[in-house]
Amino acid sequence: MAGGRPAQFYRERAEALAERAAGLKRLADAWQPLYQSLSPDQKMRLRVVTVRALEGMRTAVESRRMDMDDEDISDF
Repeated sequence: MAGGRPAQFYRERAEALAERAAGLKRLADAWQPLYQSLSPDQKMRLRVVTVRALEGMRTAVESRRMDMDDEDISDF
């Protein structure tokens, strides 16, 4: 954990999450005009693609967490 410094680890994690949140907000702001211009059918297809993309990201995150857990266990 960040060289045994839990407070530093949490601080760095919070900063990374804040940067990611700001990036996601910028992305949402950029997509809003495009989304409003889509037909109802296009909006439905975009929703389906979005759900599938999120599922893929969730799987990747879970895999990464498992890899990190495996590394933590091997440290003992």
